[in-house]
Amino acid sequence: MRTIKFKGIQESTGNWVYGSILIDYLGVFIFLAHGIMMEVIPDTVCQFTGEFDKTGKEIYEDDEVMQRILRRGYQTHYGDNIPQGSYTEPMEPEIIERFGVVKFKNGAFYINWDDDTSNDDFTMALGNEITEWDENMCKDAISITRPNGKPFSFWEDVKHDDDYLEQGDLNYILQTYKLKDLAELCHYLNGLEIIGNIHDNKI
Repeated sequence: MRTIKFKGIQESTGNWVYGSILIDYLGVFIFLAHGIMMEVIPDTVCQFTGEFDKTGKEIYEDDEVMQRILRRGYQTHYGDNIPQGSYTEPMEPEIIERFGVVKFKNGAFYINWDDDTSNDDFTMALGNEITEWDENMCKDAISITRPNGKPFSFWEDVKHDDDYLEQGDLNYILQTYKLKDLAELCHYLNGLEIIGNIHDNKI
């Protein structure tokens, strides 16, 4: 069961305070331990999501988070001197960082990603966004395959050693991001990381 608690910025000090919440005609208050009650700025009240970031910090509504994703793209070349008119080749694998804000909607917490162009009626629950990368996921993300899923080759009559290319790409990723091995890569990718809160920049 998720722990129900809140945080808010205290009116008098400008500091974050944590605890249960009381709302009455006088304003919004945060209850702390031993019966201490502190008044907070109403617009800064955020609820704990029940989830934690990769460093163990509690994730609250309105937290700004960052997620790393390992991927590789493809590019297609066209020309009259190319057999069949075009060929597609894989680009170097890369790790991208995406940024978003934790929000509450339709009874669930989700992340409003900066790059999200999906239909706003559909949101993925926060827990489903916290990806735990394993070795197979990393290898799949950088494996060389055609967009249609078939093994990749520059020309139909040239065979490449996919295992060799995959290992070379793994080494490229490790060297580029200064990581020791595949296990460290998984740790680097795992989870979300809190980088701020939308209210901190307004105070």
